[in-house]
Amino acid sequence: MIYSEILQEKNRIQVKLSVESGSAHEYLIRSRLAAEEIARSYGFSFKYAELSENNKVSESPLKGKMQQDLKTVLSEIGKWLTSENGSEM
Repeated sequence: MIYSEILQEKNRIQVKLSVESGSAHEYLIRSRLAAEEIARSYGFSFKYAELSENNKVSESPLKGKMQQDLKTVLSEIGKWLTSENGSEM
C-alpha cells in the first residue's frame, strides 16, 4: 500500500483529536470542525444535505459523474478499511 503524506496527516489529526476528546461525541464534533477548517484552507466548504422528517436524505445534491465518483471513492475507502482492519488482527 502506498503511504502518502495525506494519510500520515489524517492519522496524525485522528490521534490528536482522539487524545483531546473526552467522549465519542466530542471527537465527532472536533473531527467535523477540523475537516471544515481544512476545507476552508483549500478554498472550499462542505454542503450538508437536508434531512427529511424520518432522518433520511431527501435527494442527493450530487449529480452525474460527481455522484458516481463519490460512490467509487466510498467503495475504495471501504475496501481499504477492511484490508487495514484485517491486517491488524
